[in-house]
Amino acid sequence: MNEAVFRRVSKLAVLMGPAVTLTVTPLWNYDPINPGKVLVLSLLAFFGFGYLVPNIGQIITSTGKAIWIVCLLFLLSLLSSFIFSGAPSAQQFWGVFGRNTGVLTYVSLIFALLIVVSIQNSVSYRRIVNWLVLVGVLETGYASLQLLGLDPIEWSFSSAFGTLGNVNFLSGFLGISCAALSAACLSSEVDWKLRIVALIFVFYSVFIAYSTDSIQGPIAFAGGVGALLLMKATTRGWKYLIPTLMVSLVTLTLLTFALFNKGPLASLVYQVTINFRGDYMHAGIKMMMDKPLFGVGIDSYDDWYRYQRGTISAFRTAFNRTSNTAHNVALDLGAGGGVPLFLSYICLMGLVLITICKAYKKGYFADLTFTAAVSAWVAYQIQASVSINQIGVGVWGWILSGIILGYFRMPTKEKEGAASDRAHRTKTETKAKLRVEIPASSALAGGILACLGLALSFLPAQSDHLSRRAINKGELSKVLERANSPITSSFFLSQFASATLNSQLNDPARTISEIFIDRYPRNYYAWTMRLSSPPFSDAERMEARERLRGIDPHAALCLAPAMPGAMLDLLKKLPLDQQAELLRGWGIEDDMSVKGFAGLTQPSVDLVDSKLRANCI
Repeated sequence: MNEAVFRRVSKLAVLMGPAVTLTVTPLWNYDPINPGKVLVLSLLAFFGFGYLVPNIGQIITSTGKAIWIVCLLFLLSLLSSFIFSGAPSAQQFWGVFGRNTGVLTYVSLIFALLIVVSIQNSVSYRRIVNWLVLVGVLETGYASLQLLGLDPIEWSFSSAFGTLGNVNFLSGFLGISCAALSAACLSSEVDWKLRIVALIFVFYSVFIAYSTDSIQGPIAFAGGVGALLLMKATTRGWKYLIPTLMVSLVTLTLLTFALFNKGPLASLVYQVTINFRGDYMHAGIKMMMDKPLFGVGIDSYDDWYRYQRGTISAFRTAFNRTSNTAHNVALDLGAGGGVPLFLSYICLMGLVLITICKAYKKGYFADLTFTAAVSAWVAYQIQASVSINQIGVGVWGWILSGIILGYFRMPTKEKEGAASDRAHRTKTETKAKLRVEIPASSALAGGILACLGLALSFLPAQSDHLSRRAINKGELSKVLERANSPITSSFFLSQFASATLNSQLNDPARTISEIFIDRYPRNYYAWTMRLSSPPFSDAERMEARERLRGIDPHAALCLAPAMPGAMLDLLKKLPLDQQAELLRGWGIEDDMSVKGFAGLTQPSVDLVDSKLRANCI
């Protein structure tokens, strides 16, 4: 790679992770977390990838064709779902409100991975890992302020979520960051005083993660540290490896039992939300199996969850408990893009895992940067298996994958040393070389793709901002203008429809309803609004009733004249063990629940009746 191009791309690669994670826009956007992160990610990823385009052939040769083939298959599967799934195109491209993990985000993440793979420089990789740790320090400090009630930003609610919008995401990220920092704690390359400071911070940061009542961070951290200890043990021989492996297996077994509320760790690990995540994953699998080629559409899980969730999932709490993600990154991709997208993602992560195994022969398990990256990557995979692809957290999973793949393909030690030397030149020399040596083709391609990434990501951020202003000011003309915008999300259309209905503006409400249903025909709220609001005729309400049966067959039972009898008849058809599971979840004792719904005494019958009726409130 050209010297000046290498420097520019390396700086972008180092900047990408921290910039995406730390960016928030509370003064600009209705959603202060995700639009800003997408904008920064797309700008930097497109910019950096543009610099690589003129020399793409040589870069493919140096990094290995397998990586690029798998990434190309991922992008083709993504594009196929976008074209053929039939889901709303704007929702697929920019993602659903509050997530924004659409086509644009995944293309940017692929670019980010390929950029990091391509630089193949240990100094740059070390800087990226150092920034992962530093961002963890910043997030821990900010979360501490939030816990103390000293947050300088006035959010819509008070909680310790850092710059990630949710306690689960903060917890997961801290687990990943601390897993990387733990490598320094166990490395003889680091001064012992710094190791003690790092160890103290690790304990404090994990404590902050646990204090959020989200267990995924500590579990991810434990998994990352387990991987780190195994790597360390392999460098010392079987005498250390076998005991470490046995302890790891025992710990893994106990954690697995704890997830099902069994074993000695259950009180520390088990949370009732684990059952909910199982419901979401189950629905994601059904979506992928029912639409194996193209899925239900990228980031369109929410449109199909009510239809695909099982009876247990629907009745476990209430019909209005829904989700817009499978809470598992791989299954979420499979639900949205079908089996091809699911398999291409699994193959990509499989390449990373194979590379980790091969790295043992190269002696990389003794390298601080590599072991820190692997530990953090393992922690990320654990977090990603029970959570969503939150952009500020997920970007590190793709960057770490790029580090591991690129590290293995790095040049010889002599070339690596030369690359390290050039990375330490003065800023003056760097700027001079950038002015003189960046080829025009690289500069042009980088500029074009940077403008494209900025334009594509700025549109939804600007739309969010204008929609926020329209809602806050309550101007009907602005509301109608935003409703007519082709990139307005279903969330904002629901907000506009609700505002006009509450103000008894029937004609504008009808107009917005028609736009809403035309663009998002599987949106549950769009049809419930038509079913229960004054501006619509009996024929239109009848149509809404039929459409709701196809979107949520369980909630449609609320419309049955014999409700809750119709619900009870459905539940009695379940296998007895599933009936028992549901009844226990409702607080009915075991000796009564094992008999199922047919064997309940009168007090329990009354409890079940009230529970079923509450679903329809």
